Amino acid sequence: GTAGLNAYSVNNGNTFTLCTTQFESDQPATITFSGRIGGVKNYWNGVVVTGCGRVVFTSDSYTDRALTVNDGATLAMTPGCSTTSAGDQTFTINSGATLEVPASGTTALGFNKTIINSGATLAFNFTDRMAAPVLALGSNKTSSLPGTVDVKVSASVGVAPKVGKYALTDGMDFTGKTVNLIDRPKWARGVSVDENGNLMLTVISNGLVVLVK
Repeated sequence: GTAGLNAYSVNNGNTFTLCTTQFESDQPATITFSGRIGGVKNYWNGVVVTGCGRVVFTSDSYTDRALTVNDGATLAMTPGCSTTSAGDQTFTINSGATLEVPASGTTALGFNKTIINSGATLAFNFTDRMAAPVLALGSNKTSSLPGTVDVKVSASVGVAPKVGKYALTDGMDFTGKTVNLIDRPKWARGVSVDENGNLMLTVISNGLVVLVK
């Protein structure tokens, strides 16, 4: 911390970079962040996530700065984490990078604009077999989406999502977009776009079930 504030201060509008590649190697690292990223000027730069590893924003984390994810990095935003905009702040996921909702529940994006660029991946991980991980756009916020959206779904060990349909997004309009489900697990039939423009996952039975009465 600086001046006993238990904080790291970046002056003169410099960008703060979280590199997820281990130092002096090409191996991925995981950075868990449960603090606050804030500023005092609307025009100050924000945070850039780079590298080949992963940054996890816990449910206790908060940011009101612009946020960009580059390279092969993954940003996992746990449901309950808080994001908002100080001025004209954007959230950008660039080609090769991944934005993940790592647990069942809703991650709400409060940035003025969320930009998902072509080649980026949206990932969703079930931790509750009856509740989906959901990426939601805050009220009066906007998004920019590519023509083809790469989507990945998974489930934590011991979790088998219940058969049915689950909305994975709320407030983003994917109407007319092509959805590419990558690394499809056996229990996922596919991801489509529903009448409201949301991404909709269809879960099927993974195996034979015999009911005896």
